[in-house]
Amino acid sequence: MNLDPAIRYQWENIICVGLIPGPRKPKNFNSFMWVYTEELLQAARGVSTYDAEADTMFDLHAYAPLGSGDMPAIASAFTCTKNHNAKHPCRFCSIEGVTIVNTRNPVHYVPMTRPAGYPTNPLKAETLQSISHDEFLTRANLVDHAPTVNHRKDLAQLYGINTTPILSRAPGISFPFSFPSDFMHLLENLMKNYVLLISGNFKKLKAGRERYVIPEKAWNEIGAATVKANATIPSSFGRRIPDIAKDRTFFTAEAYLVWFTLYAPILLRDRFTRPKYYKHFTLLVNIIHRLLSIITTHDERAALRRDIVKWYEEYEQ
Repeated sequence: MNLDPAIRYQWENIICVGLIPGPRKPKNFNSFMWVYTEELLQAARGVSTYDAEADTMFDLHAYAPLGSGDMPAIASAFTCTKNHNAKHPCRFCSIEGVTIVNTRNPVHYVPMTRPAGYPTNPLKAETLQSISHDEFLTRANLVDHAPTVNHRKDLAQLYGINTTPILSRAPGISFPFSFPSDFMHLLENLMKNYVLLISGNFKKLKAGRERYVIPEKAWNEIGAATVKANATIPSSFGRRIPDIAKDRTFFTAEAYLVWFTLYAPILLRDRFTRPKYYKHFTLLVNIIHRLLSIITTHDERAALRRDIVKWYEEYEQ
C-alpha cells in the first residue's frame, strides 16, 4: 500500500514458529531460535524485491516487533524467562511468589497481601513498576557472566531470567514488551477459577469469613437457565453454552467469555448472599468489556488500571 515517500510499503504478516512443548522441550531454546533470528536479521537488512507497479527493484525491509504464544512458550523460547510457577514469574515486573508454608508443594503463588506467617510483601499492586528493555538485558547479562554456576542459578532465580534471549540481536524487538501476556489463557483461567470459587469447588478451598459461595441448588437453577437462554440469543453473539453447573468439560475461552459477559449478569443477580459480591462480579464484567475495546484513550486506560487494582484487592479480601 502506498504511504509516505520514505515508507512506500507496509503490511502485517504472521510468521508461525513451531515450538516443541514439554515435558521434552529443548534445554537450550536459543540454539533452535538461531535460525529464526538470522532470518529476522536478513529481513531487517533488506531483501532485493521486484516492484511490479514501478517495474523496478527495491530493498524490502521486514521487522517482527511482536511475538505471541502461550505463557510457557513465550517464557522458554522468546524471552528465556522463568515459567509462571517460578519465584519470580513475571517478565514485566519484580513481583515475587511464595510457596505454601509447611508443605512440599513447589508451586509459587503471588498474593499481594500475604497471610499471617508469611514475609510482608514490599510491593503494592497500584505501584508495580515495569522493567525497561535496558534493565531486562542488563539483568540477563549479569546472569550470563556470573562467576560460578551457583551464583548464576541465584541470579537467574532473583531476576526470573535464565539467559540473554538470542532474539535480542534482532532490531525492532523490545524486551519484555514485544512479548505481551497471553490474554486468552489469562482471561480463561481467571473466569474458570472464578466460577469454581463462587460455586465452592476451587481446590477444596473454604470460603473463610466470607459468604460468597452460591448454594448447589441455586447453581443447578443457573445451569438450567443457561441452557434455556441459548434459544433466545442470536448465534452471532457467540456459541451455545452448556449447563455451567453440570458440564464445564467443553467450556472454552469463548464459552466462558460469552457466559460471563452476556448470561451471568442476569443469571447471578440476587443469587449472592450480599450485594457486594454481585457488585464485585459486575466490576469484573465491566473490566473485561473495556479490555476488549479496540480503541482507548490514555485516561480510559488509567481508569481501567485503577479498577483492575480495586477488583484485585477486593478479590484477595
